[in-house]
Amino acid sequence: MIELNTALIGCGKIGRTHALALRDAPRSRFVAVCDADPERGKAFAKEFGVEPFTEVGAMIDAARIDAVCVSTPHPLHAPNVVEAIAHGAHALVEKPLAADLADCDRMIGAARAAERKLGVISQRR
Repeated sequence: MIELNTALIGCGKIGRTHALALRDAPRSRFVAVCDADPERGKAFAKEFGVEPFTEVGAMIDAARIDAVCVSTPHPLHAPNVVEAIAHGAHALVEKPLAADLADCDRMIGAARAAERKLGVISQRR
């Protein structure tokens, strides 16, 4: 069975739900978190026993991430997803996919061009 190195982008309230899922999923090896607030990221990483980062691309490259869950505020979904995909990761995004249609199109276009998977999740529905 193939395991994937997984990471979380955004260590806020809903990030905990995604971190627990990444930690417990059978094929997931949860290895890193990324947050713009270094102290919040460090505390979150310590709690889950993973490595903290403040830059998406650096995290994906250093930790060899295969897939990310994005749980930032939705206006920040597009830049984080596009960067993650540019560095070779697949992305699963907390709802809504993006703040506007142009950002949705940009994310979908990046995923198609890089042949990466992009999905959106409504984990409490």
